Amino acid sequence: MSPAKLKQLKADTDCDYLINVKGNIINEGIGGLSIPSDEPDYYASNESSVSIVIYDLNSGILISSSQVYAKLTEEGSHFDNASKVPTLATSAQTAMLVGAKKLIAKYDKYRLDN
Repeated sequence: MSPAKLKQLKADTDCDYLINVKGNIINEGIGGLSIPSDEPDYYASNESSVSIVIYDLNSGILISSSQVYAKLTEEGSHFDNASKVPTLATSAQTAMLVGAKKLIAKYDKYRLDN
């Protein structure tokens, strides 16, 4: 956002900061229950990202930007996998929420109180 738009937002809302939190599901290729595959060319992933951007509306500048990326992959094996034990896979939505929670905890830990 441009500094002029941020200052206009300050005038319209009387807020000091604008905090944007954006979550993005990139890929949801693994189901909830994952069974190992012996196919060497098998590949699946659950991917997501979260970003937090903080603007100071008084000065119209960006003061902080953080992003986290989560990726869970499942690949086929060239070797025999006799056990083939199913596992629970983390969904892209859950990974996104965990990432957001960790970013917010980081901001909480390093915040400055006036």
